[in-house]
Amino acid sequence: MIHELNENFMAFCKFLGSGDINSKIWFVGIEEGGKTVTKKNISEQLTICKEETTFFPLASDNTPVWNIIAELLFSKYSNIHKLKDTEYRQKMFDEKYSCFFLTELFPLPRLNNSSWEENYTELFGYSQSDYFDYLSDVRSFRFPIIYKKWIEKRPTITICFGSTYRYEFINLFQLGHSRFINLPDTGILNYPKENILLCPFFNYRTIKNKERDILKELINKL
Repeated sequence: MIHELNENFMAFCKFLGSGDINSKIWFVGIEEGGKTVTKKNISEQLTICKEETTFFPLASDNTPVWNIIAELLFSKYSNIHKLKDTEYRQKMFDEKYSCFFLTELFPLPRLNNSSWEENYTELFGYSQSDYFDYLSDVRSFRFPIIYKKWIEKRPTITICFGSTYRYEFINLFQLGHSRFINLPDTGILNYPKENILLCPFFNYRTIKNKERDILKELINKL
């Protein structure tokens, strides 16, 4: 039986992400981590989802993902914005300063990859045992939305991070028949025709100095 799509789920699927969607640099993560949707804040979250993308003034959460994105971009854009590294880190999603776009494979925030909120059954129609239904619906409903927008905007470089879901990035960007290069001594796959990089997850345990330096060099050449 095909799972019936919940209105809240569809709304979250249509929300693409944060930052400048017209940027030449796209980052693609797994899902928004560190928090979940609750009955108390669902209305606020749905209000945000009414827009395709969002900016916000202060990126104050101390997340490794945002720290690494700021590190990768700072050397190229600090002179343009005249900001110190800590200032850029805080203002990286501000409309005035944002020079990249961040989207996610999965629409529903989770504390981590292994968690599933009990109230997601009521709010979105998926219990933890419905995970494969969730994955199927994300592939069939959300992925085409992101892919269509990516084709429309044609960013110069697309950096996907998260080795656990590498095959979902391949599904999203239809890379199954594309040629790729395994960059030596790194966990990075480069799809040169599409200008897509598949990288380890953005924390300082999994993406090493050499890999970050490679990404900085590619970004600085744009």
